Amino acid sequence: MMSKLDPDELRAMMARPWDVLERAGARHWAAEPPEAHLRAAQELYDLGRQHHDWPSAEERAADLAAHQRLARLLQRADLGLARR
Repeated sequence: MMSKLDPDELRAMMARPWDVLERAGARHWAAEPPEAHLRAAQELYDLGRQHHDWPSAEERAADLAAHQRLARLLQRADLGLARR
């Protein structure tokens, strides 16, 4: 089960300059040679194989349920804004 979010932490996260961070990441990867992309993908793959028991089936199910709940909440919020 997910713990309750701290409103101050949530506000701080939302206040981050996400557009600046996204552009910086795009510039970084654009400057990297294809081998770096392959290396990063291989490292992620290897990490996943090292932890083949994580997340557990129960954790995956809980994560899916949380994403589905969030999607429903976002859809409701969007519908509410569209009615204004």
